[in-house]
Amino acid sequence: MTHRELGDDFEINRVLAYGSLPKIFSCIDDSECEDFLTSYGLTYLNEEVWAEHLIQDLDPFRKFLEIAAQCNGKVVNFAHIAFGAAFEHLVIDRPGMPTALVEIKSSQRTDEHNTRYLRSLAPSLEQSESFCLSLDPHERVRDGVNYLPWQKGLAELGL
Repeated sequence: MTHRELGDDFEINRVLAYGSLPKIFSCIDDSECEDFLTSYGLTYLNEEVWAEHLIQDLDPFRKFLEIAAQCNGKVVNFAHIAFGAAFEHLVIDRPGMPTALVEIKSSQRTDEHNTRYLRSLAPSLEQSESFCLSLDPHERVRDGVNYLPWQKGLAELGL
């Protein structure tokens, strides 16, 4: 479910911890959320990944998913690892508008150091806008990057 669909029921910490699959919002407590996500993950592995032969060896992929799940919603010191980068950078095609290059940060203070990758990507995409969405309450534009609190950023992106 999206921020817009949930409205006032949207809780950033809950979504970061458990995601936004509709079933999550009917779970009574954290334990039930965890049980559901374990079941969902195993079903996905068996029915989608393994059954479709998307990978040859399921065990390394399962270990990767466990590591990725443990990092979900947490501050990770090794943010430049390849799989970490895949989760914090988005390219959003907006018909009739510039392409949105989005970097998502969990920090309460952001600066140019946090957006090096985003700023290096922007020149290669014509007609694009760059956004850094975070917990930082200070709105500003610096070096072509719109630094916005995540709620305002989602609204500005139409999400």
